[in-house]
Amino acid sequence: MIEDKELRAFFELLISNKPGSTFTSTLKEYVDDAKKNMQWRHQYMTYLRQRNYDLEEGRQEGRNEKAIEAAINLLKLNKLSEKEIAQTIGLPLEEVLKLKERVTVLV
Repeated sequence: MIEDKELRAFFELLISNKPGSTFTSTLKEYVDDAKKNMQWRHQYMTYLRQRNYDLEEGRQEGRNEKAIEAAINLLKLNKLSEKEIAQTIGLPLEEVLKLKERVTVLV
């Protein structure tokens, strides 16, 4: 059982959305105002859209790095042609050829 009355009122507000003290009543008013504020809502939606875009961009960069790593490993094995590696990995042939030059220099 929570002894602090304000803390208890805060948790009751979270659970039931009913204020149990002056503090939680004021807090609920602020939250309700924020929900109704269209500018804040627009800013929040813009933030979420940008965040999702950034996350997807990061995922795509990770997939591309993984494909490059796989292509380099296949080039080092020297078992497949550049065209076969490009088709298998899903990279453009030109990029595989550039990677081959890098691998040749490193080896």
